Parts: sequence; C-alpha cells; structure tokens
Amino acid sequence: MNVHSNYYSLGNATKEYGLQLPVPSAGISPVIEDNGVEVYNSKGVEKAQLGQLESAIADFNMAIRLQPDNGIIYYNRGTAKQELGENDSAMADFDMAILLLRDFAPAHNNRGMARVDRGLFEAAMADFDRAINLDQNFPDAYNNRGAVKGERGQLEAAIVDFDRAINLQPDFMPAYNNRGNAKAKLGRFQEAIDDFDKVIALQPDYVFAYNNRGNAKSKLGRFQEAIDDFDMALLIDPELSETYSNRGSAKTKLGQFQAAILDYDKTILLNPSSVIAYNNRGNAKAERGQFQEAIDDYDMALSIQPDHVGSYVNRGIAKSELRNYNEAIADFDMAIRIESDNPSFYYNRGIAKFILNQFEDAKQDLIIALDMAGHNEKLESKIKNILTKFSR
Repeated sequence: MNVHSNYYSLGNATKEYGLQLPVPSAGISPVIEDNGVEVYNSKGVEKAQLGQLESAIADFNMAIRLQPDNGIIYYNRGTAKQELGENDSAMADFDMAILLLRDFAPAHNNRGMARVDRGLFEAAMADFDRAINLDQNFPDAYNNRGAVKGERGQLEAAIVDFDRAINLQPDFMPAYNNRGNAKAKLGRFQEAIDDFDKVIALQPDYVFAYNNRGNAKSKLGRFQEAIDDFDMALLIDPELSETYSNRGSAKTKLGQFQAAILDYDKTILLNPSSVIAYNNRGNAKAERGQFQEAIDDYDMALSIQPDHVGSYVNRGIAKSELRNYNEAIADFDMAIRIESDNPSFYYNRGIAKFILNQFEDAKQDLIIALDMAGHNEKLESKIKNILTKFSR
C-alpha cells in the first residue's frame, strides 16, 4: 500500500515560505521635524512591536499626514500592514519607501516578501538581491532569498543562503528550520534533523520543527521517534491537521492500523478536504481487511482530487482483493493515464488481467513492467515469476 504524507504549511509568505519580516524600528528613523511626527512614529513602532498593528497603522497614518516625504514611516506602516496580511497595501508603502530612500535595504527585503505573497517570485528575488547588495550583512534577506530558491527547487543554492544567514546570526531560528526543510527535500535527513534540533533548542515551543523533524525521522525508518515528535507538536497545537496525518502514516508503518485510522479521522475532522488523509485512512483500513470501507475512502479522495494517482492504484488493489477485477483494471488504466512510467501500475493491471484469463494483454503489461522495473529487484523477481507461467 502507498502511504503518502505532506509537510505542514500555512497560507502566507511569512509562514509558508519561512520568510523573516523585520519589525518597525524607531532607531532607524532619520531626523524628523519637531512637529509631532516623531511622537506618532515612535508610538506606532512601539504598538507594532506589541502586536497592536491596527492602532500602529493609525499612528503611522498621522505621521505621514504631517510629513509625507519620510520614507521610514512608509516602511514602518508597510511592515505593520504586511503583518496583518494586507500585502497589496503594504507593497504600495514599500514602493513609496524605496522611492524616497532608494538605498534602504529593509524596504527591498519586505517588498520582496509582499511580492512572494502575490506569486511574483522573479520580482521578489530581485528585491532580495538588491537588499543583499545594499547590505551584505543582512541575515533576513539571505534567509528570505534562500526560502524562495528552495520553493523553486533550487535547494543547494538555497542552503548556501541559509548558511550565510546563520553565519551572520548564529541564533537565527528560521534559517535553521528552512535549511532543515531544504536538506530533507534533498534526502539528507540526518542533517535535516540536526537543523531541527537546533531550532527546538532555540525555540522549544516551535511546533513546525517537531512536525518537520518527525517527518525526517519517518524517512529514516525511525517511526517511534517520529511519533514522539508528532505527539509533541500536537501537545503544543492540537489543531494541526497534517500532523495527525503524519503521525497516522508513522503508525501505519509500525502496523498500528487502528491507531492510524483514529489519527486520519482527526485529520479529516479538522480538514475535510484532505486527500492524503482519505487515501491513507483507506490504506490502513485495507491493511485490516476492510476493503469496501477502504474503497469508500479512496472514492472520497478522488471526489476531491480526480487526478490523485495513488487513490486509483490503491482502490484498484482493494477491488482486486474483493475480486472485482474489471473495476480494478479500470482504476489501473486511470493510474497509467496519469503516470505512465510506474512499473507497479502495469504489474497490478497485468495480474488482474491474468486472473481474468486475458493472457496476451496480461503478458504485455508484465513485459512493460519488467522493462521499467530497473533496480527494483523485488518487483523484477515477482514479474519474472509470473511470466514463467506463460511458458508452461
């Protein structure tokens, strides 16, 4: 059975891409005329640092009204808006800050983040490059540029940027977490775990580090350790739907199928559109011999995502177990249509056809599977064993 799991992510640039947003600071303000502007700006900065963002923006509005050519105040207001998720308005403020203070690196950095939220990755990269060119000791900009490179699949280059950020600021937690994610995507799971260890040492309640470390441990087959990490993540935040799903996957690997089903139940309760949870719950039910219930779950997964190849394959296998071979073949047909280079799909379809005495078609599928099997010695052996039956 195929068991899939996803890394947890949230829907804005700061969290989804691991970007770091500098907070407004009174200390970077230029000389301001003594007409109340300094008071409003300072009050706004203080409120922003306390998380009172809307009130901070009101103070920055007053400061700009009194001195509309001060780029720092636009930067401060844009940063507060960015924290509130008002990205278009924030970008307009950063544009104005850059117009007034062309060589102000933080404004380029934060505009880059706003551009990431709008999917403008090339423009965002240009902003992060500019921020770094203006200030080569700016760890936030290296981290942010690395996060975008990682999102675009430039993982080695991303790690170089995260290394630079960490060298500049050895306690820079987001860079360790981002570097760990990049290393995990490269299959360097122990190195990723080392980075997540550092994140947790720096911020013991950072929930995503436990989730990410658990995923890396699962990839190394350390399933009980992974479960311990997922337990810790859920202790910190019991509403993380994907962490329940990830824990369910680890429990499935340990043969704890009923416990896994309960985790997938919780995932679906929190996130009814989780294709992965329906698919994986179906896998756990199939392992318990509950094939029709498994099929119902695969049906739900496919109703949400009609091109989810794993659910077609898994449903086909469950239907084969119920001896519904023609329906199983139809599912394997769909899987092959979506992903035509997977030998196990042809193998499963060939077996179903063999059982239905469709020997020529079965042999053709098995030969294709054998040609594709490559270094999968276990599958290759199974295919050869079946093919010998045709020569008897």
